[in-house]
Amino acid sequence: MAEVVAAKPVPIRLAQRYPNGSMVSYSARALSHDEDSVRVVVNEEFEAGITLAIMAPFLEGLTTGKVCSVRRSRKQPGYFEIILRFGNVAAGAPAPAAGTSQDEREEKAPRQSEPDQAVPDAVVHAAEKLAEELQRLPARRFSEVLNQIRSHLRPVSLLVAVAAVIHLLQEKGHVDARRLMLSAKEAIAK
Repeated sequence: MAEVVAAKPVPIRLAQRYPNGSMVSYSARALSHDEDSVRVVVNEEFEAGITLAIMAPFLEGLTTGKVCSVRRSRKQPGYFEIILRFGNVAAGAPAPAAGTSQDEREEKAPRQSEPDQAVPDAVVHAAEKLAEELQRLPARRFSEVLNQIRSHLRPVSLLVAVAAVIHLLQEKGHVDARRLMLSAKEAIAK
């Protein structure tokens, strides 16, 4: 699963199909890709969870991908960096509703992580569920959101939330995450 990072961003097309049948196409640039996902810069902010059709020279034909992550580009503030995870979902189709038997099976038994994978699948799954719950409207308190998450995912979701807060504080220049982690390791070792 080696990630291919392009020396120059590769021009690609993204397309979103709406329920009324219309389709909107966007120009984008692929920054990197691997077997499971592609990291893209685009001037449109997509919501996490929607499905887009992807047309790129490094893919075979039209491929669909689900938006997993969206953030404003640091280098180009007018653009957004999104991560699309490839899937067999039809373009524009809504994400499956929670509670289906396949979803429940996946939550109870997440895929086993590959040894070279930086983040275990169980953590990725918990992070996706937490993000999904946090984005639901109307906005709720974090404790209410945490109670909506299945009990076996709560501890990992809480760790993901702590990591996200540390990351945000570092981005804003309030905390040096590396020093914070070293201090935490030293405190645990004592």
